[in-house]
Amino acid sequence: MKKRYVALIVLILMAFPILSFNYLKKYHPVFLRRHFFAANYIFKNVDVVENTKQYKRISQDIRNKRIFYYNNSLKKNNQSFLETPTAYKSTQANHPDVLYFKNGFHGYKYWMACTPYPDSNDKFENPHILVSNDGISFYMPKGIKNPIVNTPNDNIRGGHLSDTDLMYKNNMLILHYVYNKRGVWGPAKFYRVTSRDGIRWSSPELIYESKQTVQGYSPAFVAEGKLTKMWFISGEGSFSYVQSKDDEKTWEPAKNCNIDLGEWKSWHVDVIKTDKGYEGLMCAKNTGVKTRAVFYIRSTDGINWSSSKYPIIFPTETSWDNEEIYRSTMIKSGSDYKLWYSARSKANKWHIGYIELDEKEIDNLIMNNSNISKI
Repeated sequence: MKKRYVALIVLILMAFPILSFNYLKKYHPVFLRRHFFAANYIFKNVDVVENTKQYKRISQDIRNKRIFYYNNSLKKNNQSFLETPTAYKSTQANHPDVLYFKNGFHGYKYWMACTPYPDSNDKFENPHILVSNDGISFYMPKGIKNPIVNTPNDNIRGGHLSDTDLMYKNNMLILHYVYNKRGVWGPAKFYRVTSRDGIRWSSPELIYESKQTVQGYSPAFVAEGKLTKMWFISGEGSFSYVQSKDDEKTWEPAKNCNIDLGEWKSWHVDVIKTDKGYEGLMCAKNTGVKTRAVFYIRSTDGINWSSSKYPIIFPTETSWDNEEIYRSTMIKSGSDYKLWYSARSKANKWHIGYIELDEKEIDNLIMNNSNISKI
């Protein structure tokens, strides 16, 4: 009998690390990346004392760089985030995109597309529509059924939705989103659903598919006459442009965009058409500071882009946005810019914040010219 108990205990002890690892991998991927791989690195190195000293030096260097970038940002992060109700009893959300209608669209001036992302769980990363009349208090319009599109059946194998973008064309709202079969690694499929009133939405329609070996995420759309223009990230550090002349049925060959982000690599993008040409916000990643932040970008032709030398929105030290700044969006009204930015805290909570900028702040930014280097 004792031998049986001993054998049972041994089996439990053997299974526990495996079960724990799988649990963390599924529900706490950020924790796993931070702590498991760090521990793995330390255990492989015998000189723990020297490794500890090196770790402290690297950590201090990263901290100094983060302070530098924050001090060179506009330092206008909002101290609180917006309440963004979702269908999942959580206000955590990501990937905002906002349209503004001066005279309203079916009773609301601001229409937001976003994806819930509670604790980085992509099972719930499904497109939602929210509305507002002041750009700050958002809620679900009466009669809507969120999410607009449900979780894909292959979510357990990595398939999920993400990256919402909202466009207005031909008197209707067009909500675009991304389906990635293997996380963000592609191949990617871009879908759209349409609505004449923002409440009743069409069935999903596949409008663009990346090649088998090409990643694709964060599409940003601009309706310009008969053209539909789309910019998207075709892999970390790669920024592409395509256009359609037949309402997104076919697309011309993709072109590589030129932009200089220094030591940062493009990750997510949003583009709008303004009196300055094309303006946008680029979420970019910097491995040296182990975070993401948002840059202001501008172009006259949609191919060659200049960017702010430093991020305009960078993670704070202690607030709700102290881990990374993610996909963001903006509108321009006269000389004012209204920005909605998504961010993650060190506690792995995702929310959307709101700030306002004036044209002088944008015009006074130090800009990098795209002629310096090409992606």
